[in-house]
Amino acid sequence: MKKVCLLVFFIIVLILISFININYFNKYQVLTNEEEIIKEEIIDNNTTIINNEENRELNYINNQVGYINIKDTNIDARIMQYTDNDYYLTHDEYGNYSIFGSIYMDYRNKVDDKKILLFGHNTKNTKTSPFKDLEKYGNESFYSNHSVIDLELNGISHHYKIFSIIVITNQSNKHMKLNFKNDEWSDHLKWLKEDSLYNTNIEVDPNDKIITLQTCYYNPDETFIIISAKEIK
Repeated sequence: MKKVCLLVFFIIVLILISFININYFNKYQVLTNEEEIIKEEIIDNNTTIINNEENRELNYINNQVGYINIKDTNIDARIMQYTDNDYYLTHDEYGNYSIFGSIYMDYRNKVDDKKILLFGHNTKNTKTSPFKDLEKYGNESFYSNHSVIDLELNGISHHYKIFSIIVITNQSNKHMKLNFKNDEWSDHLKWLKEDSLYNTNIEVDPNDKIITLQTCYYNPDETFIIISAKEIK
């Protein structure tokens, strides 16, 4: 009888050990599967991050047409261009949403046009908007030390001398004109020169290539300041 009891006891112990091992193995398998899933997710996430970074790089490489710098100002940035004039009002150079947007070229422009339009935000209560320092041209004393604009377009350096500073209302779009017939170009240059806030003593003629920079202005409110410059050697 003793032997029978011992045998039953050993059988029960073996059954319990087998159950514990099977249960442990199943748990190990679950853990292993979960680890593999986590690893796969990490790999997928890393791949997504890499792809996003590649897309960000491509976004600004494909849409960047140049670079602008005005010495001793906050204007030192890439020039972007899109298929409209709205996208870069609210996106940075990588295509991320940004209330400050980017500096960008008019969608109608080509880099070798005789007139290039550039836009950028200015805000009343912040100092970080792309074209913030353009408002300083409202004072003639600022102009005297900041009259040259440097551009790089398609890898070629260009230098421009500011000849006109105009303040317009937000209903006016005369400065936006890019296509000119007959004497319209001469008349346009004359308007830019004669309506300047002050005389820059820089002459301009129909053979000149120009750039025009636009941003919001707050003296008075709801106006724009328009900075025009001609290419120099």
